[in-house]
Amino acid sequence: MRIGVNRIKIKNIGNAESMDLSAEASFSHPRMLIGNFSKAQSLIKKAVTSVKGSGLQLLLRILVHPTELVTGGLTQIEKRVFH
Repeated sequence: MRIGVNRIKIKNIGNAESMDLSAEASFSHPRMLIGNFSKAQSLIKKAVTSVKGSGLQLLLRILVHPTELVTGGLTQIEKRVFH
């Protein structure tokens, strides 16, 4: 999962399905990649359920890669979203 300003790109390496989602309502802030936790969380959940596949998967391993606005480090909100 690659998280950018108001967008998420996700790819399932098991079945090569991928999706690029843009936020209808902004979750980024001019100084932070994630400025609104609930909006970002909602979009991340939507992205994961879209590409996880139809099989029963009890454990998902997700690699999260923030791609922008990380020069000065991550805020507590961003760390919470990525965790």
